[in-house]
Amino acid sequence: MSRKSVVIAAALAFTGLFTLIGSSIAILPRAMAQQTGALVVEGGTLIDGTGAAPVPDGVVIIENGKITSAGPRANVRIPAGARVIDAKGKFVIPGLTDSHVHYRSWMGELLLNHGITTVFDLGDDTDWILGVRQAEREGRVKMPRIFVAGLAINRPGGNFAPSYLSDAGTPASTKIDPSRIGPAWGRAAAKALIAKGVDQIKVTSDNLTAEEIAAIADEAHKANRTVLGHTTDIYTSVGNGYDGITHLWGLSATLMTPENKKKFGEGRLQNPYAYMEESKMDALVSFMVQHHAHLNPLLANEHPAVLPEAHEFELTNYNLYMNPELRYVPLGNVVSSMTFWHKTRSYSGTVGFYPYVETLESNELAEAQRGYKNAQEFVRRFNKAGGQLIGGTDTGGSALVPGTSLLQEVRVFVDAGLTPMQALETVTKNPADFFRQADKVGTLKPGLDGDVVILDANPLSNIANLEKIHTVIKDGEVLDGRYHHDYHPDFWRSTDDTGTSSSTADAPTLTSVTSSSAAVHGGGPVELVVKGAAFNRTSLVCVNGRPVKTSFVSPNELHATIPAASLPTAGTYGVTVTTAWPIPMPGEGGGVSESKPLVVN
Repeated sequence: MSRKSVVIAAALAFTGLFTLIGSSIAILPRAMAQQTGALVVEGGTLIDGTGAAPVPDGVVIIENGKITSAGPRANVRIPAGARVIDAKGKFVIPGLTDSHVHYRSWMGELLLNHGITTVFDLGDDTDWILGVRQAEREGRVKMPRIFVAGLAINRPGGNFAPSYLSDAGTPASTKIDPSRIGPAWGRAAAKALIAKGVDQIKVTSDNLTAEEIAAIADEAHKANRTVLGHTTDIYTSVGNGYDGITHLWGLSATLMTPENKKKFGEGRLQNPYAYMEESKMDALVSFMVQHHAHLNPLLANEHPAVLPEAHEFELTNYNLYMNPELRYVPLGNVVSSMTFWHKTRSYSGTVGFYPYVETLESNELAEAQRGYKNAQEFVRRFNKAGGQLIGGTDTGGSALVPGTSLLQEVRVFVDAGLTPMQALETVTKNPADFFRQADKVGTLKPGLDGDVVILDANPLSNIANLEKIHTVIKDGEVLDGRYHHDYHPDFWRSTDDTGTSSSTADAPTLTSVTSSSAAVHGGGPVELVVKGAAFNRTSLVCVNGRPVKTSFVSPNELHATIPAASLPTAGTYGVTVTTAWPIPMPGEGGGVSESKPLVVN
């Protein structure tokens, strides 16, 4: 079956499967009670997440939700009356961590069933996400442990990077919000979030001054919070207090020539990664390592369709979402997660928003592929120099599937040169260290939360074996590994039903339709210029509902040719734009725009 056929089949199947969502009755989730007795996992090969050599015939003991002992059987005393899980022939690792999510109410089971027992939310409504954290801590919902940033510190206007959304290539506004200027503003913003109780500080503006960054970082560090975020000037951000960087697009801007950086800011570069100068990489790597700056590169999120494993990853998602017990996942996310593997990120007004690779010209596809190779090369050098990578996905911010996407990201890390052990540390020890939570999670050490994953195969011989999950344990609770169609936490928001993300688009809209000459019925072809928003290379101009030949110019402009046969009589014709593939739905860019009149004499 072709990749396109798989996506269409998924869309058709789920159109039926998800029809009942709107009428389903909300049922409270099954609570996760913390284990009160002793739980013993014995006989497996212990890989404790610290980078230490595996321990054959190991034992992990969990009491009252906490690890009390972990090591060789000969060194561990098993409590009388303990519940014992025989892990002989299996491999025992810490619960995994996704260090970059934007949590959605429906994600819990998907994350847990893929071994992810901890997540770090890097941007959501502050009060809502604090409520989610409280629900998890009280055991009212089946979901991973969550540490939250709340709403990111942000200053609209004056940012460097252009849009990569439905108005891709549009330069950022130069108008800066005057109420968000200066070190005092930055310090106050950080203090307000800390007072609310957030666990880390996220910054999404790349337009902050050194003094503003230093004030935010100082306030965060005094409260033992990590600071990370977006930036297009690594030297200034890290040099003034950033502990980590998310997304490589900003890093790529730091490594460009001045000429290319200018083009990037103006929306004239499709793939910024393709313009990273290798000759500048080692100096930046050295600077980041010296400053102990961690890197969350998001390789799968940034380069989905050009990954060698794209087809395999798409099929994994398809097979997962065919489970009828997952009908509660919004249809928008289901379809978007499959079309995502046909897309690549673009910052160019002439290429458009997250274009399908099938629509790219050969030179555009080559640029996207070159960009991925450059991103891999930086990750390889950073890791080789001792830089600390943290594995995360941006799920909820992108269309990547919660759970599967983290296991896919670590495979991509190995492609980039990490050993399987190093890749495993990016989703265990490294994020725990980075976010200053190593006293709670990340490794199999006494005193830490009782999160354990038992695997059927060795992840150090093949990192893909992380997918071969036998048992997941969170807080000493052995999970059933199943999905439940009535999963509906009490913090579910109406916005969680829309299923949109930054890789999905709005439906097209029209602002004007002009013709090159007067339209006369039965006359020669009429050339139209159609302007609006959220156009892509699959958009079609329609006249009275019938598509005509359409050329994509930009996300805001289409050109169309109306043949004489389509204008048989005088009158007023309706011009619309439709983006109907894969299915018309909010969030995936499908649908029909409003109609604009075309008068035909």
